[in-house]
Amino acid sequence: MFQDAAASSNTLGVSILPVRIQSLEQFGSLRDVETRILAAERAKESTMSTAMLSSSVRGSPPNTTYEFEYEVDSTRGKKRLLAAVTVAGSKLHILNASVGCGKGETATCAPLEADLQRLRRAIASFDVDRGA
Repeated sequence: MFQDAAASSNTLGVSILPVRIQSLEQFGSLRDVETRILAAERAKESTMSTAMLSSSVRGSPPNTTYEFEYEVDSTRGKKRLLAAVTVAGSKLHILNASVGCGKGETATCAPLEADLQRLRRAIASFDVDRGA
């Protein structure tokens, strides 16, 4: 995981987890996964609100990648989160990125647009070698 030295809530990291499925579609549709992500965020005690800002599908089965951008407002502040998710070789590959947007009712991510654009490019470039 990488963490911004100037802003510790700005992170970029990859997780690889063993799974019993062979494709992302076996886990669920884009909307199914979107719903699960927001439900998991809402289940956290500190979460006050969540909002999915965008989601998309890249590729086609079995080489599908789902991309998400959403916001979470919690007792620790507002965060913008981005993720790319795919399945390859019975492993779930997740690229997660987050940007801390501040705390309080006036917190906004707008001043951090340059940081968000860099993270969006990282998400869009996420690719897993599926072998031949």
